[in-house]
Amino acid sequence: METFYHLFLRQGKKLKSLEILTELLDQSLFNTEFIDTIILNNLVNVKTLTIRKRQHFDIPLFVHFLKKLSNDYNEIKFFNHKYETFNFSPLIKNLILKQRQLTKFKINSESYFSKINTRTKLQFDNLVSLTLINMNLLMISFDNFNNFNNLKELIFNNCEEMSDIQRNKLTKAPYNLKTLGLGKWSARTIELLIKTFGSSLKKLLVGTITIEIINIVSLYCSELVTFKILDNITSIHFPSFPILKKIKIKKLTFLFCDSSLIEPSIFLKNIAIHFPESISNLCLFYNEILSADKLETILYNTKPSLTSLTINCEIDNNCLQVILDYVKIRKSTKILKLKIQVNISKLDLLARNVLKNLREQGVDVQLLII
Repeated sequence: METFYHLFLRQGKKLKSLEILTELLDQSLFNTEFIDTIILNNLVNVKTLTIRKRQHFDIPLFVHFLKKLSNDYNEIKFFNHKYETFNFSPLIKNLILKQRQLTKFKINSESYFSKINTRTKLQFDNLVSLTLINMNLLMISFDNFNNFNNLKELIFNNCEEMSDIQRNKLTKAPYNLKTLGLGKWSARTIELLIKTFGSSLKKLLVGTITIEIINIVSLYCSELVTFKILDNITSIHFPSFPILKKIKIKKLTFLFCDSSLIEPSIFLKNIAIHFPESISNLCLFYNEILSADKLETILYNTKPSLTSLTINCEIDNNCLQVILDYVKIRKSTKILKLKIQVNISKLDLLARNVLKNLREQGVDVQLLII
């Protein structure tokens, strides 16, 4: 792997996106001269940089790489920092602070973000996308969030809930957000943030769903295109289904599991008939193997004709035939995304033939092996 990495970096002048894994900077293959003359010279076109580090790796060459990068390179537009086990926070901080064109930033360390969050208002003007991952929000300051003048995308991915004081500061930020991602938080926090930013949103992700949240989305998010419900929808949400139908969106994602359903078939029929009539893209998350009868219940009780269908879970063998029959009847589906457990060459003959027939129907079949 290290040898391939070495050869790859030598030929990297056309690279626009680069992910650096610290453990691959092996001293038997790399040295400071290679980093100074080859790697950094080949980064001239890189606009997306991801730095990954695993625990207990303290590699001098990587320290040297970071020092050179922070001194000589300020053209990054998208910086993605994975894992918070770095021992060189000043180097990471300096690297990020020197970027003058940074538009997209993902980070999963409270300490780094707190230090970087002290930048001046002017330095934040280009930032349009901020994603905070696996953070305890109580550990960071929201004082400078008002400095992100041009922020269009704000996502809290698996973050612990913010305090009331932080939430109140955030609601005063001058954002015209297009994307908002919220965690599995209290309904009150989610409701207030949707009310604050909903009028401009095109995409909304929520980790908690209630009748009132769906009602607020219908009232405050008139421009919404994509609605991702990442909470487990159960029968207690039945009263909200008619409200859901009123939301004019094109893409809907929802999650459900059998363990919380008394009568799954009735539940699935009830929610499917109340899908918004405007949707054309449906994404399903399910915690078990999705059976053909459940999928059939969803598809044939969904009134809108779907142009795109994503099934983000395992399916039984008969589901493919259900999808093919649906495609032939509705004649609208153009994109199908499926998770499968094996390579397509290992699928049985019947499954391969159904996939072939789907493609002959003009469907772009995209398979993800799990």
